[in-house]
Amino acid sequence: MIPVLIWNKMLPAYPNYNKGKLRGTSNMLKTKLGLALLVPVIALTALTACTKNSADDTGTRPAVLEGHSEHWKVKLEYKASGSTLKEFPTITYLGSEKLTDATVNVVRNNQEPEVIPIATASEMVAGSSVSLSSSAQIKNWKDTKQVEVEGNIGERHFKEYVYVENKSPAAAPAK
Repeated sequence: MIPVLIWNKMLPAYPNYNKGKLRGTSNMLKTKLGLALLVPVIALTALTACTKNSADDTGTRPAVLEGHSEHWKVKLEYKASGSTLKEFPTITYLGSEKLTDATVNVVRNNQEPEVIPIATASEMVAGSSVSLSSSAQIKNWKDTKQVEVEGNIGERHFKEYVYVENKSPAAAPAK
């Protein structure tokens, strides 16, 4: 439809235009008109060929998200469970002070954070890891944005934010 409109707008400017037919025009004029129609079609084809597929389903596949802050290292492993993904969080304490208690909040887009208490927080020492029990069944791990670790060291309250990224081998760029 667009090439026809362009053709009809261009031709009335030429004196040999007669009801949509070019008579007595030079080959140069025909070439210019043909190129004027061909260039936008090629440009449109190139632009649509380069667009990313919006139906990207990588978030529904198993993945490992990892991140760390000054005092914490977090690993969220997502494994397939039917049509959803089951979450298996592991947290490592990197600090040197003795914890009184702590909780982990997994923050996702448009959802309430999942609060997971660390039952053995008072026993954690620097470098110790704990696998947490999570009941999260999610459809897409890409909704996971960050992990908040909140708790107490003696009477002092703390809250740290850990931003997680996909560290799965499949997420690595091809070389």
